[in-house]
Amino acid sequence: MKFLFILWGLGSFCSLFSSFSYGDVFTFKGLDRTDESWMRNYLTLDLSKAYTDLELEQLKTKLLTTGVFSSVDVARTGSEVTVTVEEKWTTLPVARGEFGGGTPLRVLGLYDIHTFGSLVSAGAELRQYGTSDPGFVTWMKSPRFKDGRYTLGVELWKDIRRRNIFDDDRRLLGEVEEKNRRIRFQYLGPLSILNFLSDRPGWQLGADAHVIKSEPTNFEPQFEGATSPFLVEDKTKWDSKFFLTMVYDDIAANQYDLDGMRSIFCFGKDSTDSLIWDFETFAYQLKGNLNLSAHLYLQNRVGKELTSQRFLGGFDGVRGVFDGMQVGPRSWQLNQEIKTNVYKSKNLWLMGAGFFDLGKASEAWDVRDALATMGVGIRIASPKIYRLMLRIDHGWAIDGSKQKGFSIGLNDFFQPYRPIQH
Repeated sequence: MKFLFILWGLGSFCSLFSSFSYGDVFTFKGLDRTDESWMRNYLTLDLSKAYTDLELEQLKTKLLTTGVFSSVDVARTGSEVTVTVEEKWTTLPVARGEFGGGTPLRVLGLYDIHTFGSLVSAGAELRQYGTSDPGFVTWMKSPRFKDGRYTLGVELWKDIRRRNIFDDDRRLLGEVEEKNRRIRFQYLGPLSILNFLSDRPGWQLGADAHVIKSEPTNFEPQFEGATSPFLVEDKTKWDSKFFLTMVYDDIAANQYDLDGMRSIFCFGKDSTDSLIWDFETFAYQLKGNLNLSAHLYLQNRVGKELTSQRFLGGFDGVRGVFDGMQVGPRSWQLNQEIKTNVYKSKNLWLMGAGFFDLGKASEAWDVRDALATMGVGIRIASPKIYRLMLRIDHGWAIDGSKQKGFSIGLNDFFQPYRPIQH
């Protein structure tokens, strides 16, 4: 009887053990630079879970959206899941310029967005406006920290900017040169309440802090009697800005084809206790071979200080008009672009683009006399190298000013994940 009891106990134990279900086992291939522990943490793999085909496809999209892999393949054999990736070259130079009117801008630099194999962005740039001495910026950021829901970053700037200043009739008044040093800290984390309520969680909340040291401003008039419409500082000044930041992001990326939206809203106060805020959104939609893009940017500042002004126009603003054609503490900017893939291979993408830009900068919110341009461009990109896109744009004014401008650079205009905010 005792022997039968022991047999019954062993049978029950074996039955219980055999009914225990293990989850999928993940194996990674192609990780030459990428740290495997970072990838597992970023994907938040549950080793006690059997993943569905839909969930595996979502993991693939999450990896492609980082921008550091040119291809991702997820294959299942029983409970074994093999993730095979092809890594992009992520250390690359920065070279861009803006010419054809206004103050020329030249930028040279180097950065890597996959430092330590863990999606950490680190780099430096030299930036020269016109004939001014070159300034620089250096930074280190983790835009998808931990499981991808956090952002940490720090930037150090020595900014020297020489700008053309125009009056309301678009007559050149002179050039102003500003010099400042600043340090910027960023933090974003998941906004749990909104993520819980949303069926597509992508909300983040955080802080953005700036400490700025501004040196005396130099204004060089174009003609006798011309004066600067902005306050020209004659002494060194310290300033600080603190923003609360809210972000919504549901962008899915496959190389240079993007779909979804990323919106950023920052609000806070400056050292004078004035309310300041920014709002920026990028929206993308894929329609067959067409990629539709839209960008909206709003800025609200207060005062006549040069550091509060938005210089509108140029390579990253309203293409086809001079940088600083309109200046003001309050500004809005709307850019729309349609791209089509003319040629696509494993190593090269060739795209044609048409765009329409609109914007206004002034002391008060206004839509009258807005800058308006349209234009065409080409994009030459390599899927093997992160963000290596040669952009050539030619734009012309359709607001009656008869301006036109040509720009060339190594970056995409509609870039929702820029290493640094200019």
